[in-house]
Amino acid sequence: DPEVPFVPQPGDRLLARANFAETSVVPLEGEHGEVHGIPKGYSYSDLIFHMNMWDGGNNNGEFWVEGTYFYVGTPPVPPTDVGNLKLGVAFTDSLHASAPQWY
Repeated sequence: DPEVPFVPQPGDRLLARANFAETSVVPLEGEHGEVHGIPKGYSYSDLIFHMNMWDGGNNNGEFWVEGTYFYVGTPPVPPTDVGNLKLGVAFTDSLHASAPQWY
């Protein structure tokens, strides 16, 4: 598969932090601020992040996210619909043991 460079777009938000060295993914629930100009965190959601999983099965170096929404503010602010995640978001970072945050 060809690599696709990440170019932040308006509306992007970092929702989790991946650490390849510790094989962990940490949701950014309750965190706020920015990383390199990209907003991060959310108030709450139904998102679940999985490490070393892809399309419902084990796959080292991949991540799986499931869910439908996240809130940035406090209700009645409407949730942000994440749309159809299909197979989730896959990426590997072979250059950095502690990867940057993941959106």
